[in-house]
Amino acid sequence: MKIVDGEVVMSSFDTLYAVDCSAMVEKKTVGGVGLTYLSWSDAWALIMKMYPDASYEFVLWDQPDGTKKLYSLDETGAFVMTKVTIEGVTRTMMLPVMDGANKSMKKDFWFYKVKNGLYKYAKPNADGVMCDKNGQPVEEYIQKKVEPITSMDVNKTLMRCLVKNLAMFGLGLYIYSGEDLPGTVEEEDITKMLKRFNEVRNELSGMGWDVHSQKFNEWLLSAANIHNVDPGVLLNFPAEMKRAISVMEKAIERKKNEANTGQ
Repeated sequence: MKIVDGEVVMSSFDTLYAVDCSAMVEKKTVGGVGLTYLSWSDAWALIMKMYPDASYEFVLWDQPDGTKKLYSLDETGAFVMTKVTIEGVTRTMMLPVMDGANKSMKKDFWFYKVKNGLYKYAKPNADGVMCDKNGQPVEEYIQKKVEPITSMDVNKTLMRCLVKNLAMFGLGLYIYSGEDLPGTVEEEDITKMLKRFNEVRNELSGMGWDVHSQKFNEWLLSAANIHNVDPGVLLNFPAEMKRAISVMEKAIERKKNEANTGQ
């Protein structure tokens, strides 16, 4: 959001970040952990409705034999990359190719170990070997296999990467933060905040403060403990905006108290 001629102008990021994606998410459990995914088809359909000129690209990687592929492969695994352009802004995203357990897939299969869920119920036998209730040995860890990468795995990862790329523009970004719904500020609240900001600033101006000076802006940001934010875009940061208003209100109160004391 920006303030232009006293009006609040929503950026594409603000607009997309405010979208409630709860109706478009898919959920699955991996290793006992619940994961939430945004449907790529729903996500792209929404983008097209809001920004019909938006575009995306699957990046091609140069191969040693001179050809190009949709993924890069080394000893650690395979990666894909996408590019999305919305309103002239292009952002990229990379994502490793993973199996259903979110393990990196490689050219050849490989194994990894996980905790055996039955081990906690096992008891030692006479020889000290951990066994189940039927007397069968139970290993503390079991081995699982990750299959070699396939074209289908690459295809699925490209679409997941696209969705994550769209999150960099705001759509569903709160999902990656583990939040249930986007933390948005209603436009009515923004308008009230802007009105109050202008009121207290004008009151300070009436008290002789040069509220349009660089010195005033530096004081306000420092007193409100705001860093790396330009005063002209404070409405992008509601919490910081509220602190700035509070600082100015306290300054007005001090000025009034000083005036009453001097009488």
